[in-house]
Amino acid sequence: HRAECRFVREIKEEAAHQNGNGHAPTSRRWFHVRWDTIRPERYRVSLLLTGRDRAGLMLDIADVLARHELNIVSLGALSISTRYKAIIRLTVEVQRPEQLQRACQRMLNIDGIVSVARRDRVSQQNAPITNGYASHLD
Repeated sequence: HRAECRFVREIKEEAAHQNGNGHAPTSRRWFHVRWDTIRPERYRVSLLLTGRDRAGLMLDIADVLARHELNIVSLGALSISTRYKAIIRLTVEVQRPEQLQRACQRMLNIDGIVSVARRDRVSQQNAPITNGYASHLD
């Protein structure tokens, strides 16, 4: 845990209260870690895909992600049958930004996919990538 973690603060406060002097006792359970030197090999990115629902759509999406070596760690899909619309939320593990960019561009070539967007940020830079047919799904 980082020093600012609420669990660490609670444990230290509890230990200080039990110690009676207001200070947490030095414990061998705590040691310093330099978090800024640790870089994960992969990071997680959440995506939102919209499109026209059809049989095999998820299979095609999974195929593109697998071909670009992106691991799916979370997936949720909704089909609005009255409008033939599919809404897919997924989280993938990414090693390099260009890997994600290529996969997103390739997913736009999947029959029925209208847009692919990152879910975690709202800005012009991360606006949905569309294939020009988004207006009929709104």
